[in-house]
Amino acid sequence: MATVAQAQRVGPRVSWRRLQVRLGQIRLSQRARLVMLMVMVAGSAALHITWPDEFPLLTLAPWVVVAGLFLSPTPLIGLYVFIAGLLALVFWIVPTTPLRAITVLSSMAAGMIAMYALSASRASLGTYGTRSNRMLVELRTRQQQLAVLPALPEGYRAEAAVVGAFGDAFAGDVLISAPGFHPGHLEFALIDVSGNGLRAGSRGLMVAGAFSGLLGQVEPERFLSAANAYLVRQPWREGFATAVHLEIDPATDRFWISSAGHPPAMRCSAARNTWDPLQGEQGPALGLIDGIPFPRMEGEVHTGDALILYTDGIVETRTGELLDGIDWMGGVAERALQVGFEGFAAYLCREALGGDGDDRGALVVWKL
Repeated sequence: MATVAQAQRVGPRVSWRRLQVRLGQIRLSQRARLVMLMVMVAGSAALHITWPDEFPLLTLAPWVVVAGLFLSPTPLIGLYVFIAGLLALVFWIVPTTPLRAITVLSSMAAGMIAMYALSASRASLGTYGTRSNRMLVELRTRQQQLAVLPALPEGYRAEAAVVGAFGDAFAGDVLISAPGFHPGHLEFALIDVSGNGLRAGSRGLMVAGAFSGLLGQVEPERFLSAANAYLVRQPWREGFATAVHLEIDPATDRFWISSAGHPPAMRCSAARNTWDPLQGEQGPALGLIDGIPFPRMEGEVHTGDALILYTDGIVETRTGELLDGIDWMGGVAERALQVGFEGFAAYLCREALGGDGDDRGALVVWKL
């Protein structure tokens, strides 16, 4: 049972949360918002007319911004026409210099144009205010949660990193992971959707959601086939993606890899201090041809070994060859064999040959 002191501490906090919820449930119509903003604008203009020195005309500028955030394009135009009429009235009542009038009008016009463009872009989503931003933040958070690596058994470690082109929050490279279809197994998939940065970000979100419903839920040998069937059905102009799927059985140290048009996974051997691209037979990129098989290769990891999955943004440049990039990554992987693989996925994304202009993704799984 809570004490009185605890109730005093909890009570106001609960009340504040309820107030936040209730405020968040308030939905004003566009007409009500327009009327409220017109009143605020008229009040600011009246203050300027009464006390021109204390309240300059640029105090109207915040209402221009607020209107662009919370009004749809049609009422927004009406409000801006109302503001223009008020400005003409104010200049007639409170004379000013031509230079100051031009400065005020040009500043207001620039703000109106920018906020109208923002309102028009949000109109396609049907959201206004900060709701669209919160929606995008929530989508991004859910995508990141899909990439959270599952708990690995003792003796295994894994790290992953995904970075969008030029630091964009939404990227076409997608990592998903899940407990395996077979008990005790682990599954990972690294997908590279066509395009990069924000252009591929929306498709990356859809792919992450759809493929996460397959990973660990269908037989591992059917994962890429099911993912391919999904992309074939999408009416995207650039509806293809490359992918690599990894299944690990920590109890036996066996692994299985299948690839769809993706750069070859890499295995680093601690006993031999060498690296080898796993270049077995693979299928084409996802979304091009339905009903294509995706062969799997099998191997075993030993103490100190590592498996590295990566996207082409890590190893590919506009002028260089893909094999040269793989050789570069093999060289840095050899050094990691000596010092350990902690932070290696983030290092690959940071030092990627593709630079900041491409999406980059990497996953490293190693056995201690």
